Amino acid sequence: MLKPVLAALTLLLACSPPPPAGELLWLGREPAPGGARLLLLTEPGARISAEYTPTLTLDDGTLVRFDTTALSPDSAYFAAPPAATLHRPPAQAHGLLKASVCRRNEAVCRLVKLEV
Repeated sequence: MLKPVLAALTLLLACSPPPPAGELLWLGREPAPGGARLLLLTEPGARISAEYTPTLTLDDGTLVRFDTTALSPDSAYFAAPPAATLHRPPAQAHGLLKASVCRRNEAVCRLVKLEV
């Protein structure tokens, strides 16, 4: 099961824009039937905590939750980028993104809040 996840992740990263300079976390957007697929992407080696559900609060108050079934062996981190479906065009994904992220070699995650 890990091989298909890694193959999908490789394809996704190949199609995703490069990270903004100095950003720990950013939002990937791709068109999907009926709207957009949103993905949380991190700098290389960083991990997104699965113990704090990542969310995007849209400008109109709509709460979008990110998730994936691919977890680390201890279930503490996402093993693939968490994703969410947005039933509107990708360009309308504006709001406050919140996720708990650990940089490489950090034992404690930090809450990242990002206006997107």
